[in-house]
Amino acid sequence: MPEWAFGLWQSRQRYETDKQSLDVVKEFRQRAIPFDDIVQDWQYWPRDAWGSHEFDLKRFPDPAAWIKSLHDLHAHVMISVWGKFYPGTTNFNAMQKAGFLYQPKHHARDEGLDHYPYTFYDAFNPGARKLYWSQINSALFSKGIDAWWEDATEPDLTPSPPTLEGQRVHMNPTAMGTASRVMNGYALMNSKGMYEGQRSVAPNQRVFILTRSGFAGIQRYGTATWSGDTTGTWTAMKKQIAAGLAFAFPARRIGRWTSAVTPWNQNSPREIPRRKMPTNGANSTPAGSSSARSVRSPVCTAN
Repeated sequence: MPEWAFGLWQSRQRYETDKQSLDVVKEFRQRAIPFDDIVQDWQYWPRDAWGSHEFDLKRFPDPAAWIKSLHDLHAHVMISVWGKFYPGTTNFNAMQKAGFLYQPKHHARDEGLDHYPYTFYDAFNPGARKLYWSQINSALFSKGIDAWWEDATEPDLTPSPPTLEGQRVHMNPTAMGTASRVMNGYALMNSKGMYEGQRSVAPNQRVFILTRSGFAGIQRYGTATWSGDTTGTWTAMKKQIAAGLAFAFPARRIGRWTSAVTPWNQNSPREIPRRKMPTNGANSTPAGSSSARSVRSPVCTAN
């Protein structure tokens, strides 16, 4: 992992334009608040183009120049990427033509978002991993992105809360066998493809991946596993501590683990402020605010 990944990250749900994130970074620098990484969360793409990995040019008119501006301010850039595809995009069509997509999910709707059909690619297929990386390389890495926030790496194929039966149905079959046999390894294979892909085109640059799920051996691919979206309650905090300890326990160690500094959803009347909870200090990677309901950062310049 690169050294900067152990510094402070700044994130929120989400910077809707390039100007919002640039303004935040400028304020950090103006106020001499040290931090290392600005995170561009999801939906920077056009609304109907999930999986395109392309920026919505109405909000991000020149992505390469935006990233360069952030680099000029001595900030690294992490971006959210998903193995999820809406039909109709060029990337979906390429995946579908090669037989790299899970089929049962095509006619389901993305409930709670835009109500589009969607599916995920089969990360257990070596060819699918290579194609997935080539699409990300062309759209994002070639523009200067430094690190990857691999979201929904369970993968997120069923409405929340997910069920084992739902995963078995919608992931089946994979290139390595039935979903019942291999599904917990999805994040491992997804990270493998990203790591090997980046190293193939930039062998002297360290890879860093933040992934929402983990599996034994995933640490070899420059990853830290984050515990997912949380709520601002004592119950959630208790569960985070237990999860972090279990993850870091020597007999099960899967690399570095982290949780959100502030909760994704914090709308309970008994909210608690959340700070980073280091679990086995050297095993924990700091992260920044990532709230869905309000702006939380040392400097607030975006609505």
